[in-house]
Amino acid sequence: DKYIYILNANGELEYSFYTDQFLVGTPAIGNIDFDPELEIIIGGFSNEGKIFAINHDGTLVENFPILINEKMKKGVALADINYDGLDEIFVGTESHNLYRIESNGEIINNSLLLTSLDKIKFAPVIVNLNSDFYIIIGSTDGNLYAVSPIGEIKFIYETGDEILSSASVFQMDDS
Repeated sequence: DKYIYILNANGELEYSFYTDQFLVGTPAIGNIDFDPELEIIIGGFSNEGKIFAINHDGTLVENFPILINEKMKKGVALADINYDGLDEIFVGTESHNLYRIESNGEIINNSLLLTSLDKIKFAPVIVNLNSDFYIIIGSTDGNLYAVSPIGEIKFIYETGDEILSSASVFQMDDS
């Protein structure tokens, strides 16, 4: 119904926020401002795709929503890539694009991190490997992409078929 609902621990409605966008992705919870409370971040699945960042009290975070003008189907990923204490936002779109958005709402370098050959339908996964970040995302073009926080291709793995879910990552012992 285009609303975000914030419930308390007893399942009672605390706040709701109307987005005027279809919301089909899972919201992410993170810190994108310096107040002590966490924020809710979600992308809209509408042609006028917006990324919303909502405070715990149902109000918008300053500089949000951000207009992307692309459909975002399954949510965003958050990570403090630049170690400033605030999470950056990573989102893929059905227009084949992967964006990195700073905590203040600015798209990093006013450009894309990646353009795939087909739709990106799921949220990226962010891996920190020895202080080297990988943003991993699949596309319906059959490729699993890993890029750096500035868009440098780390690897592309061809699966031979559409990727229709987020990746899973685990650490293996060196032994």
